[in-house]
Amino acid sequence: MKRNLWMAGAGPVVLIGLLCLGTGSASAAPNPGAADDQPASPVVVEPIDPADPMVFAPGSALTPEGSTPSLLGTPKCGSSAYAPPGGAQGPDSRASCSLAGSPGFRTGYTWQMQNGSGTRVCASGLGYNTAYAPIWYGVGCGGSGAVNVPWGNVLAYQKLHAYSINGYGGNINWH
Repeated sequence: MKRNLWMAGAGPVVLIGLLCLGTGSASAAPNPGAADDQPASPVVVEPIDPADPMVFAPGSALTPEGSTPSLLGTPKCGSSAYAPPGGAQGPDSRASCSLAGSPGFRTGYTWQMQNGSGTRVCASGLGYNTAYAPIWYGVGCGGSGAVNVPWGNVLAYQKLHAYSINGYGGNINWH
């Protein structure tokens, strides 16, 4: 008897549940950007100064209509970094342009010791993992280097820091 009552009571519940599932899936919101193949806007991970120039990665959702993405690593967006004497890490140096990435994008860091410094350094450039967490990547040791690091769909400023490996301090130009 209990079994028959349970089955009789469960039948309408299951049927109503299936009907709700059917109507719920038909009215589900479409994936934004999926229909027109537009990428999602980059994730902003730090405050961006609207007065600063912005560099656009190929495929960035923020690239203005009718324009082409900017070239990355251009000297106009570069900066300089300081590697203090004694092997201590220098302060973070921020690029003068913000960078609007795109899914799977990798950005480049090109750096060189300033003339006459006589020092050698190891440098690290900021990138982002797929969870938008900042990661410092080694971008070379010696007197110069050029490396691409993961950036992804992030809107932020490139940053670089360095430390001397021969005990002398020095300045680095980078972009």
